[in-house]
Amino acid sequence: MSTRRLSTVHDLASLRLHPDGTRVQNSDKNLRIRASKYAARDSKGNWFARDAGGTGQVKQRWAKPRDEDEDEEEEDSTGADDDEQQSQTKSKGKQRAKDDNEEHLKDYRARKRRRYYADESFIAPTTPGAPPTQGSPKASSSRLTEEDASGSWILPTPSAETLKCMHYFACNYYTAMGQLRDSTKGARRSRKARRKQKSQQGEDGERSSEPSGEPTDRENSTEEETSQSSDSEDEEEEDDDEDSYKPRAHRRRERRASPDMYKALDGSALMAISMFVQEHIAQLLSADVPEEWDAEMEAERGAQRSKQAALNSVLASRHGRPSFKVRRRNTAANQDSDAEQPAKEKDTEAPGRRITRGVVLPKVTIPFADDSSEDEDYVP
Repeated sequence: MSTRRLSTVHDLASLRLHPDGTRVQNSDKNLRIRASKYAARDSKGNWFARDAGGTGQVKQRWAKPRDEDEDEEEEDSTGADDDEQQSQTKSKGKQRAKDDNEEHLKDYRARKRRRYYADESFIAPTTPGAPPTQGSPKASSSRLTEEDASGSWILPTPSAETLKCMHYFACNYYTAMGQLRDSTKGARRSRKARRKQKSQQGEDGERSSEPSGEPTDRENSTEEETSQSSDSEDEEEEDDDEDSYKPRAHRRRERRASPDMYKALDGSALMAISMFVQEHIAQLLSADVPEEWDAEMEAERGAQRSKQAALNSVLASRHGRPSFKVRRRNTAANQDSDAEQPAKEKDTEAPGRRITRGVVLPKVTIPFADDSSEDEDYVP
């Protein structure tokens, strides 16, 4: 019989959990008639729940709505007295069944089972051409339509590298949480080893309590010889070990056996986890900008500009000059306008002035002739 503990991922993956959260025990109690309907044994002898993924039962007859039953009861009330009595008995029986159902749903397991069968809020609606957004908690709005299902937005199949990464991180996470393996297995093994050790100690104590005969002189001599020979052999082995010993630079660290995720979840579960991670990342990267966002941002920028213009006008009226920010902005604009002017416009000089920049003159002519004879450096 298994000990009382919380259910783990290993129990969920091995189909040992019922829809109400109870776990199938590995005991012969499952052979009872009432328990055998919901538990079975596989080829390896492990018990699993038949309704782990749902019962799969389909109702053959559906109950009528409550409004139609009330209308029929009103029509029958105009008939004979026998019909009235029958309708009253039917209504009483239905009311009693309804009350019983409400009382039954007050149980936590019943509510959890009903939520397991009826809740479909985990299915989010998908729009074509965009990743799915967070759906409403109602199951009716989470249904996918044909147009949404035929959208062009399709995630690729997770690659081998993605599956390896998911295997590694899931293995470390569930191992740290203590949910990858059954921790009670090691406790049972240690308990069994302690019991075995106690039984061996008891047997050794009984054997030591038995009377033993005195050893003879021959036995004593043989024991002394064997002890001396063993001591000499030990000394020789120690000398050999000292001669053959060589100091090692480093020793390899002992490799720990990393737990394998496939013992708890198979490849299909890892594939599903990888797909969920891809969808989550796609939702985070999708830009969900509302329609009014652009108008609000433009209005906010216009308000900031008008506020700055009013502040500049106040400063100009008080001090006779604009603020430092406005002057810096004006100087930056002037520098940009000067940098945009072409180089030809900068090279243009005032009219009437001779431009000699970049002009190749002949060697015979003199660029600046000195015609005044009064200068000291006059050349006729």
